[in-house]
Amino acid sequence: SVSVVSRDDDKDHMRKISKEDRNNHLYTWMENKDIHIHLQDHDDPERVVKQIILQHAPFTYKFDVTNTRTEDALLCFRVFLCPDQWVPNLDHQKTSFIELDCFVQEVKAGQSETVERESKDSSVLMADVSTVEAIKNGVEEGTKPYCGCGWPRNLLIPRGSPGGMKTKLFVLVTDWNEDAVDASVRMSGNVAFCGKVDAKYPDKKPMGYPFDRRFFVDEKHWQGIDEMVADVENSALAEVKITYMQD
Repeated sequence: SVSVVSRDDDKDHMRKISKEDRNNHLYTWMENKDIHIHLQDHDDPERVVKQIILQHAPFTYKFDVTNTRTEDALLCFRVFLCPDQWVPNLDHQKTSFIELDCFVQEVKAGQSETVERESKDSSVLMADVSTVEAIKNGVEEGTKPYCGCGWPRNLLIPRGSPGGMKTKLFVLVTDWNEDAVDASVRMSGNVAFCGKVDAKYPDKKPMGYPFDRRFFVDEKHWQGIDEMVADVENSALAEVKITYMQD
């Protein structure tokens, strides 16, 4: 099974949200962001520009998995957000799916485990950017390499709606020993869009797998994501709402 839990943010947007209303419920809002601009050879070398951006509460995925094998398994979790809307078939529906994460986790032989994953660790997100303030204060080094590949960190999920936009959270779990170019290389960091530096892309499966191909539509094929999950035992689905918190 799969579920998701919203957590507290660092600005108290979630303080009035009960524990029950955080289960399979994501939250977004608009917030002011101060951008510090540093100018060289200028009478006013530092200026602050204010920008309004979309932000979301951090959340945690929870995947209940069982390894029925007699040996430890490296599992690849492929996570997607699926809008809950009427479409004629899965081939049309999949064009609206959003890949949220792709990561690898070991599960011990013969064990049932709950695998947890923080939204901030998603492999589709850009790495954190060092700020001039952090470098000046010695918190971070300004010489470390930076890769800008990935999706903006505040735009992992869509805005949703004040009444709560209905979506579905889908996960497909596959064998990383079969999928990987090199099983020792995990899908860690902001790797999903651009891969690893000076190395082959870690995943042998196409980007967007399993929704990278056509789904043929007839009476024997899936008409929607629910039917697919019912037939594919290594997949799971949960109903999730996204609420936009207006001022």
